Amino acid sequence: MQGFPFDSYLTWNEETHLPSYDRGVSSKPLRNLIGQLFTTGVMPNPSNNLQVHAGTDGMTVVVSPGFAVIEGGLCLEENSRTLAITASDPQFDRIDTVVVRWNENDSVRTADLHVVQGVPAQNPIRPTLTREGSIYEIGIADIFVTKGVTTITNEKITDTRMESARCGIVSSVSEWDTTTIYQQIQGELAKFKSDEEVAFANWFDYMKDQLSEDAAGRLQAEVDDLDNAKADKTEINDLATEKADKTEVNQLATDKADKTALETETLTRASADSDLNSAIAVERARIDNIASLPSGSTSGDAELIDIRVGEDGTIYQSAGDAVRGQVSDLKGHLNAIREVYLDPGAFTNGKYLNGVGGLSDDAGSKVSDFMYVGNRVTDIVELKNVFARGSRAACAIYNSSQTFIRYVGTGTETTNFTIILNPDEQYIRITAKIADTPRAYFNKIIRRANAYVSNANGDDSNDGTLYAPYKTIQKAVDNGHKNIFVDATSEYSNRVYLHNLSDITIQPWYYRTYDTSMPDNTKIKINCNNSINSGVILNQCSNITLIGIETFNTTQYGFSFTNCENLKCFSCVTHDTFMDGFKLTNVDGVFENCIAYNVGDSSLEHADGFNIHGYGTTSFKNCIAHDCLDDGISHHDACTGVIDGGEYYNCGKGGVASPTHGAQINVYNVRSHHNAYGLYTALEEGKTQKNSIISNCLFHDNSNAGILANGYTLIGFNNVLRNNARGTQTLSDGTYIIYESNQ
Repeated sequence: MQGFPFDSYLTWNEETHLPSYDRGVSSKPLRNLIGQLFTTGVMPNPSNNLQVHAGTDGMTVVVSPGFAVIEGGLCLEENSRTLAITASDPQFDRIDTVVVRWNENDSVRTADLHVVQGVPAQNPIRPTLTREGSIYEIGIADIFVTKGVTTITNEKITDTRMESARCGIVSSVSEWDTTTIYQQIQGELAKFKSDEEVAFANWFDYMKDQLSEDAAGRLQAEVDDLDNAKADKTEINDLATEKADKTEVNQLATDKADKTALETETLTRASADSDLNSAIAVERARIDNIASLPSGSTSGDAELIDIRVGEDGTIYQSAGDAVRGQVSDLKGHLNAIREVYLDPGAFTNGKYLNGVGGLSDDAGSKVSDFMYVGNRVTDIVELKNVFARGSRAACAIYNSSQTFIRYVGTGTETTNFTIILNPDEQYIRITAKIADTPRAYFNKIIRRANAYVSNANGDDSNDGTLYAPYKTIQKAVDNGHKNIFVDATSEYSNRVYLHNLSDITIQPWYYRTYDTSMPDNTKIKINCNNSINSGVILNQCSNITLIGIETFNTTQYGFSFTNCENLKCFSCVTHDTFMDGFKLTNVDGVFENCIAYNVGDSSLEHADGFNIHGYGTTSFKNCIAHDCLDDGISHHDACTGVIDGGEYYNCGKGGVASPTHGAQINVYNVRSHHNAYGLYTALEEGKTQKNSIISNCLFHDNSNAGILANGYTLIGFNNVLRNNARGTQTLSDGTYIIYESNQ
């Protein structure tokens, strides 16, 4: 077993005449011990810990001071560090990575910041981190070095500190071994099952004693007695008939009264026989209703039938199966809905939580101790009877070091609400009134995949089912539902925000297919009332599908998508936005039948219907943009993709401003008219000229030119240009190569 620390005492080696220490250790055992306590990564606080941003001098970046742990090794940078980026390649882009490198080589033995240079390529990939031998690297940022660029900007820097595969956040515990506690639970369940079977056997024996042998046996005995009575009466009847015959022969002529009496007795006995048969049938029906009697059995092996029918109508094979099966189901349901309560510890009276996680004085309030939520069964915590008013916080949330992160529940008085914990949130504290008994517990109710939302008929305290829908879309998102169906007959006034989520679809209530051409009355309308920045915001999401959503009256963008993969947007509409309609940054996705109009306030210089920046590949099919302050659709930077079909008109500059500023976009089957330019291209100085295909498009009635080739080589096939101020215009080495076009 390894241990640390112990005192190391100085001794003297008589042979070498040199001092030595009896408990001296190397660095590796110490790192092994520290590695058991902390995972590899950077510290979460402060938020700019080892953050990389653009430098002020050309091709440089600056790394903020910070602390990291690498395989048990501790790395501290106390000063801001400026790192040089190698000059860009003249032909191809590349991706460099800023790393913290732990180097154990004897000749080095340091931890330091380095820039790992990527390989220039048409589709560059970021460098592989070195994690073998004596070197271990964590990547804290990727730098997209555009070909020919002479200055690094923040837009080209991707923060990878939160990416666990490349870096990650330091935490004190990474996972738990639950084997022992699982074995204990299995033992308890086995004992419970055994005890329940014994209890049922004892009860069944007791009921048999109460029913003589058993219910079926006793009833069978009664039937046997009735059968015997019938046999006796039959024998008497036969004797009486025989006697009557003899009497009739001997006295027929002389005793008419005896004959009449005999006829009366015969009729009475026949009636008695009928009553006896009815009684036997009733008794047999009783047996059939309550018992199953095997063929040929007597009274010892009958089984009650009714007990085999469960409360939900399920018919079990035996009475024992019925009891055991329903008890097992009941235990499962109880475990699924059980509330796991958190221990608030000792309350501190006369205090409340303020907005920075500390305590302030108030005679009527009290504050709980720190409650650990790191070993969570779910990310949902329910709070009951907590108190928030004015500057008071109902709940403060802290990291693993009990350093304050955020608060919830301030402003108006709040008594009950739900919080969703983030991965780095490990402790909470709550405020309550002195006289109240607050509660905090994990909500273990299993969340369904589907949810229903209706602003007109829903309530966020509902469970989101078809007959008890939520009121807001955000509630369905926060509760983890994957398929969200929204009542499109009412209007919504709350934005929808998705962060670091995946595999979610939001669509109108009664819309189930991917027919992307939808009538207007099926849209989910989000009215931002000129007080909300964006109707729908997606950040760091993947596999999100949006269908039939309409946003309007925003203070910024209609839709804002950042760092998203495999995004699908069908039949979505935005209008009357202060800035861009659809704002995309670093997005891969498909947009079909989407519309943007009345985009951009006149006080601005630029506002586009569809504005695409950064990198990523997008496809726009049959989309429409009109009455936009600047461009109908524009692609910038390192974007790639295609515009296929659609109409762009009444825009201040270009109906289609793609490609521009380094993007590479092909345009097919587009109609662009009544703009300044039908197709506008522009290439920033220092960026490499690219080629784009323009095919089967119609450009007409544009006030400056049908096509402007500025710095790009445009290859045109079968395009039609009509009634433009100029057909084509070329600037800054731009070229328009015509193949079978009609000018």
